[in-house]
Amino acid sequence: MSVNLNDPLSEVTRKERKTLLGLSILSVFLVEAGALPSRISALGVDLAEGDQKVFMLVLLFGLVYFLSGFVIYSLSDFIVWRNKITEAYISSYEKYMSERDRYQQDHRDMELDEERRRIYHKNRVWSTLTKPVSVVRALFEFALPVAVGLLSMAVVLLNIAK
Repeated sequence: MSVNLNDPLSEVTRKERKTLLGLSILSVFLVEAGALPSRISALGVDLAEGDQKVFMLVLLFGLVYFLSGFVIYSLSDFIVWRNKITEAYISSYEKYMSERDRYQQDHRDMELDEERRRIYHKNRVWSTLTKPVSVVRALFEFALPVAVGLLSMAVVLLNIAK
């Protein structure tokens, strides 16, 4: 089923994912490397230590916002993706049943059926990899951004509490 390997994320979700991962990496870098700005020259603002905690809170709120957005959008995309997979399986089964009935009526098509089996067995590695690749892709697309977002939120929170 090639539907399993289709891109499960909509454009909006992909942008949200990209922003979440970027902000997560930036947040961890700023907090863990001690790279919090002490001055924002574009605004002419000097940040004292207390202001840096406010800066980390702003980072945290940004992380919460983008993580929430990603979870909401990706959950919707995940449901649509899984429904398409289910529909493809049903359609494939219906097609199989229809073809099976037709082949049973006409013995001349037995050769075609045998050729299909031969081709399937020749390419079965790719067929058997569909589901594992689909699962890995789902983990990468859906679970990884959530884990990275939660981890970066924990890093920022721990540094705010210091």
